[in-house]
Amino acid sequence: MPWITNNQAKSANEIMIAPRQRTRARFWSVGVLLLVGACTAPGAVVGLRPEYPPIGQLWGYGYEFVQLDSLQPTLRWEAFPRERDREENKEILGHLTTVTYDLQIWLAGDIFPAERIYAKRGLPEASHRIEQPLTPATMYYWTVRARFQINAEPRVTEWGMYEKMLPWQEALRQQFGDMLPNPLYFRFKTPPQ
Repeated sequence: MPWITNNQAKSANEIMIAPRQRTRARFWSVGVLLLVGACTAPGAVVGLRPEYPPIGQLWGYGYEFVQLDSLQPTLRWEAFPRERDREENKEILGHLTTVTYDLQIWLAGDIFPAERIYAKRGLPEASHRIEQPLTPATMYYWTVRARFQINAEPRVTEWGMYEKMLPWQEALRQQFGDMLPNPLYFRFKTPPQ
C-alpha cells in the first residue's frame, strides 16, 4: 500500500507511515493570513490528533500555546487505528497487533522545542497523566505516535503535529529538512501555580 514505506525507517526493523504531501497553496494561504493579520482555526494535523489539550489557534506569529489547568495534566489523543485508517487499509490493518503509544514533551525555546524533558514509550492507552509536576507558567511542545505491528513487523506512525506551516517555518524546514524536534508539535502552557 502507498502509505507504508521503509525509506524513513530508523532501523531495518522499523517501518514508518509515509508523511502526507503538503501543497504550496496551503503555504500561500497562510501567508495571506500574515498580511491581513487575521486568525483561523487550524484543523489539519499530521499523525494522531490531540484531544486534550485541544488544538490551538493559528495566529500570524504561529500557533498559540493552549492554557492548561494542571501541572500534571492528562494528555489525550485519538486512538490508532483511526476510522480513516480502517477504511483506507482494511486488508493490511486486519493483521495489526500490539498497538502502544510513544509520548514526548519538550520545553519551549525561542522558536523551536529546546529540551526534551519527558518521554514515555509503550503506553497502552491513548492517554497519559504526567507523572511529575511540570514547571508553573511554562510553555511546552508535545507529540505522540502509535507503535504497532503488522504481520509481526514493527511500524510507527508519524509524530503528531500541526499540518499548516507559516512561511518562516517552511523556510527553516527547507534549510534543515525534517527536524526532530519539530516546531509544529502541539503546544501547551502550564498554569501559574
